[in-house]
Amino acid sequence: MTDSRSDPTIVQRLMQALEADTAVELARALGLPVTDVEQALAKGEVPDEWVRICAAETGCNADWIFFGRGPMRLPLVESGAMPACLMLEDVDDDVDMITVPLVVARLSAGSGSLEVSSEQEGGYAFRSDFLHRKGNPREMVLMRVSGDSMEPEIMDNDIVLIDQGKRDVTPGRLYAIGFDEAIYLKRIDILPGKVILKVENMTVASHLHKNNAVKNVSFQVRRGEIVCIAGIDGNGQSELVYAISGLEPASGGTITMCGVDITHAPIRRRSILGMSHIPEDRHKHGLVLDYTLEDNMILQRYFEPEFTDKFGFLRRKNIRAYAERLIEQYDVRSGQGPVTAARSMSGGNQQKAIIAREIDKNPQLLIAVQPTRGLDVGAIEYIHKQIVAQRDAGKAVLLVSLELDEVMSLSDRILVMYEGEIVGELDPAKTTVQELGLYMAGAKRQHNTQEGKGEGSDE
Repeated sequence: MTDSRSDPTIVQRLMQALEADTAVELARALGLPVTDVEQALAKGEVPDEWVRICAAETGCNADWIFFGRGPMRLPLVESGAMPACLMLEDVDDDVDMITVPLVVARLSAGSGSLEVSSEQEGGYAFRSDFLHRKGNPREMVLMRVSGDSMEPEIMDNDIVLIDQGKRDVTPGRLYAIGFDEAIYLKRIDILPGKVILKVENMTVASHLHKNNAVKNVSFQVRRGEIVCIAGIDGNGQSELVYAISGLEPASGGTITMCGVDITHAPIRRRSILGMSHIPEDRHKHGLVLDYTLEDNMILQRYFEPEFTDKFGFLRRKNIRAYAERLIEQYDVRSGQGPVTAARSMSGGNQQKAIIAREIDKNPQLLIAVQPTRGLDVGAIEYIHKQIVAQRDAGKAVLLVSLELDEVMSLSDRILVMYEGEIVGELDPAKTTVQELGLYMAGAKRQHNTQEGKGEGSDE
């Protein structure tokens, strides 16, 4: 006869773990006849076998089901493996925790040595919400690091969290890589691809003084990289972007995009070729504030057959559906949905709407100018993720920012502008904030930066 427990709270926890609200749903989740489940529930009894089925199918912690102790779920090292032991002495009872197993393996950070077995050293408890933001907790293990080649980021004998379920490569992140029966911990970088944007000897006149705002500037932006134009406001960054995007004419030089000369091309032509522009001033250049959100979403695409019929009339149904998709996908919050007036939306959601519109065009080149100015922390993090995702998708990104933290964290290359010239090309991985500040202030410069090669000596 199967052992059982008669505590009604066990029934409640079991149904919670299996997300079952009725006896029928519980029977379906357990793979048992409905009559058997109904009879057991009528008696207030839970057979131990049910708990074992639940633990095997969902990774639920049996200790939690029986006694309410520890986290509800524990990750599995592999299919069929037992959950790791709990280390919850310092954890409050009301905090939902997950224990990740510490396996007996050593990741090499340089020497190529590897020690591995099927044993576990124990486990460490993490907040459930933290792990779920990272990935699938059931695929996660902890390993110790051997070697010092990753210092100071990772020290010898440090413990690292590894998600075995993630196989996609994101540039700049750390990965555990198996090679020749060894496991290495390495940072993965993807080399930039072909040139998308090429600016040669560009000169742009100033509206404020007789001198040129941009003076003989040359650089390139390749597929799969973020190039940041950094500098103190008023040193020609805005005029440079205006000329590239077509908002102002260049008085000298050439602009080539995807091999096509767009120096004198209209804005629509640049957009059709694959240029997207997140402007510095979202009210002046990004939105028509008195238009609805849905109309703003199609400002650059209204003429396409999806949104306009052959007689020139707007396809309102298609526009509405398109706007609703972008609103949901990019979490644009507005009081009345697609028909909300852009003017009534918060600055963060106005910016999200612009980003949704520009990214959904699937651009070859994304130009983002001060994309997070005046936004809260949550909106800033969201926008940063969208920009990085474009880079990771193989797009070329030209970022203009005054925020040093933003420049250092997002950029693959930094071009510093001072008094209308590029005075330095820097690698953020090899540059300090202090050094970047010196270039931005004009106290330091490189030679030969106008060719976009970043070579030369410092003065």
